[in-house]
Amino acid sequence: MHCRTIKSMMKEVVADIQRDDDSVKTLISLEKALRSCLEADNVDLEGIDHVLPATPLQEGMLAEMIGSDYSHYFNHDVLEIEPHVDVDKLRNAFVKAVEESPILRTTFTQVSDPSLPFAFAQLVYSANFKLNWKEIDMAGRSIDDIFEQEKLEAIKSGLRSPPYRLRFLRSGAKRLLLISIAHALYDGWSLDLFHHTIATLYLGNSYQRPSYHSTLEHIINSASNEKALQFWKGYLEGVRPVSFPEKPGSNTDEIHRDGIAVKISSSNVIDFCKSQGITPQTLGLTCWLMVLAGYLRQLDVVCGTVMLGRDTVDALHSEK
Repeated sequence: MHCRTIKSMMKEVVADIQRDDDSVKTLISLEKALRSCLEADNVDLEGIDHVLPATPLQEGMLAEMIGSDYSHYFNHDVLEIEPHVDVDKLRNAFVKAVEESPILRTTFTQVSDPSLPFAFAQLVYSANFKLNWKEIDMAGRSIDDIFEQEKLEAIKSGLRSPPYRLRFLRSGAKRLLLISIAHALYDGWSLDLFHHTIATLYLGNSYQRPSYHSTLEHIINSASNEKALQFWKGYLEGVRPVSFPEKPGSNTDEIHRDGIAVKISSSNVIDFCKSQGITPQTLGLTCWLMVLAGYLRQLDVVCGTVMLGRDTVDALHSEK
């Protein structure tokens, strides 16, 4: 404990409260500035409840999605609907989920003002926003054809509406649900929360999603945290970025893919990780670093990985 008296503890508590208040004001002021910027650019904000800054991770995904013509980070999830499921009730559950989850009513627009530290803003539509649901008879069409059609329609629509689409597919007696959604709207953790929400609403139970504004404030403030920036500058001091070495005489336009069947069972891998007190991801990264060290002929190598971006209690319960 660095606070040895009640007086010094109270100073820290008051300082924390003031910092929290400042972060709230920061988000409010940013929304005001973003609205002014978009209105100056004649962006239609009718029916928009909130204009919020996009997070750095969202901006990276959006830039890659747009740059790749929606080939990257615009994902399709296909679920088979069991015979006993009532499709009308299922659709109503999704409608209710959109009403209760602002992130499912969110789209994005580019920010032109260079004085604002954001490339994109989030536009959150009001709760009465209409769900993008369509029923399709596949009639001999492949699922890949449907994927391509949805991608082309999403490109044509652009970001004028939320990049979240639901398609109820019929293929003979089989019923499928296709969820097409931009990765900027969800992560792996939120998928489980989303499915739980749909199940709860399908059963007729009420479900209210907590606000994620405090989490967004935390992310935005953390992204511009000078102490964090100085830490990483010091930690990575002397690190020299290098490109993965090319094989001599190889054709850079040629794609080569190979694979080796691992004889070690997953249960053995998990047991080993438990005995060493590490996760399978850590083991995988260690193997990858050994490969990098071999190719780069360096013993001291560094690589990055995207970890769970939910470092607050509120974030663990947010679908965003």
